[in-house]
Amino acid sequence: MDFRYEIRLANEKDLKPMQELLQKNNQKISILINESSLYLLAQSGDNIVGMIGSEISGNSALIRSAAVLRPWRNRGIGTILVESLFKKLKENCITELYLFSRDSGIYWQKHGFTSCHIQEVIDRLAKVNQVIGYVNDNSIWTDIAWHKTLD
Repeated sequence: MDFRYEIRLANEKDLKPMQELLQKNNQKISILINESSLYLLAQSGDNIVGMIGSEISGNSALIRSAAVLRPWRNRGIGTILVESLFKKLKENCITELYLFSRDSGIYWQKHGFTSCHIQEVIDRLAKVNQVIGYVNDNSIWTDIAWHKTLD
């Protein structure tokens, strides 16, 4: 298998293949590509093999949909996607990052995240799609929130 890939910005035409990647990884497919979001893709040929995104409000962003297909894991793609997203967000004057993760906390701690209160995420990102959905279905209170300040 050829493991060459490139990192690029996602656009609206990528939505369906991005949802398919998330579905293959057993992740929620409730993503939007709009003026308040930023998604990066790892692409090999015509195939999306990894992705990460964010929903932005003010100077804060909610990191979401971090995924790499199983055959592509342990090759540094996830780290490159994370670091590339941090760089793009910093270029867009984003200083506060948040995310939800019940089972990947150790991974995110390696990238400088610390746990925070759910209410802090709600206060900073009440208008982003994922937070709205989690508040509406009341699942937000069973999740674990993480925070990082971009330097």
